[in-house]
Amino acid sequence: DEELQSLPIKLDTPVFQVPNETVNFSGRQDIITKLTRKEDIIGKVVLIHGAAGVGKTALAIKLGHLLKNKFKDGVLWYKVEEDNIKDILLSIARIFGEDISKINDLQVRGTVVRSLLSGKNVLLFLDSGELYDNLHLLISNSQVCTTIITSQKSHLSTPISYIDIELKPFTDNE
Repeated sequence: DEELQSLPIKLDTPVFQVPNETVNFSGRQDIITKLTRKEDIIGKVVLIHGAAGVGKTALAIKLGHLLKNKFKDGVLWYKVEEDNIKDILLSIARIFGEDISKINDLQVRGTVVRSLLSGKNVLLFLDSGELYDNLHLLISNSQVCTTIITSQKSHLSTPISYIDIELKPFTDNE
């Protein structure tokens, strides 16, 4: 404990898992302006959807970097795939000090993680959310945890309310 106190670094800094920023990002300023006003998205779920290749992930990465300092408990990033949901839940739990590795039931794991997130001021990114039909396992019903989902599908198959943002291809001028 004495050694930890003498270290010049702060060990309780929030987690930041967002990939590196795109160097040549441009456009989408209206969406960025809307979503970087924290009060507009805090505690909400945002669905950014559009065709493959329109820049959903690049926009999400940009938002992660712009919003980094507005979420005191961290910014988490996960690529969603059918076979990695248990690992995502395990990762989130470990970040917040819980070991759920012995819980095999996916619903129970999801309940524990949603409970952990309910009091956290976290920004959670779920990239390629269309790849998994039970996203509700990952989404906290919280007033302070915000979730941004990217998807090629224009709707979520889970019964939650969300802010719907369609990302269209760039025009020739853009």
